[in-house]
Amino acid sequence: MSTNIAGEYMLQGMREMASGFLLNPDHTFQFFFIYGALDRFAKGEWKQEGDTIHFSTRSWPGTDFTLVRTEEGEKDLITVGFEKSNPMLSVYMYASLGNGAENTWERFDQHGYIKLPLRNFDSISLCFEFSPERFSVLQVKPNGHHKFIVRPEQTLFEVFLKDFSLRINDDGLKGKHPLMEGEEFVYKKQ
Repeated sequence: MSTNIAGEYMLQGMREMASGFLLNPDHTFQFFFIYGALDRFAKGEWKQEGDTIHFSTRSWPGTDFTLVRTEEGEKDLITVGFEKSNPMLSVYMYASLGNGAENTWERFDQHGYIKLPLRNFDSISLCFEFSPERFSVLQVKPNGHHKFIVRPEQTLFEVFLKDFSLRINDDGLKGKHPLMEGEEFVYKKQ
C-alpha cells in the first residue's frame, strides 16, 4: 500500500449492508454503517503509528434520550412515551424502570408508549435495539406524576469510538468492526 493513507475504505465480503471509513488528509475521519433503513455514523480524528491507524471520536454524552416533561397520568400505571411518536422507530425502543440491570425491558408499542405496573422508582432506562452497545438512564422525581414523556436525541445513531484501531495491509485496512462481532474484517481502499 502506498504511504498515502488518506482515502475511502469499504468493508468487503458483507451482504445486504455497507460500511466504511473515509480518512481525510487533515486526519479527520467519517465512518458509516448502513443496514436496510438503519444508518449509523461516527466522525472524529485518526492517527497513524507504524502499520496501525487509531480512531477516536468525542465521548458519548451519557444518554441518547431527554426527559421532556412529566404529567399526572393514570393512577395505577406508569406510562413512558415519546414526545413525537414514529411507528417505524418506536417499536425498536425499550424501557425499564430503574437502572436497566433487572432484565425487565419492555418494548414500546407502535404509538410510542409503554405502560407498566405502578411501583417505586427513581430512574427510567431506555435503549434502542440497533444501538445495543449502550443504554441511557434518566433520573426522575415522580412527585405524584405517573407519565413521563421522552425524546430520542441524534446521538442515538452515532457510534462512539475509543481505543479502536485497524492495521494497514497491502489492499487497505484490516481488523475489527465498530459494530459487528468478529476479529478480521477487511476494508479495501477505493
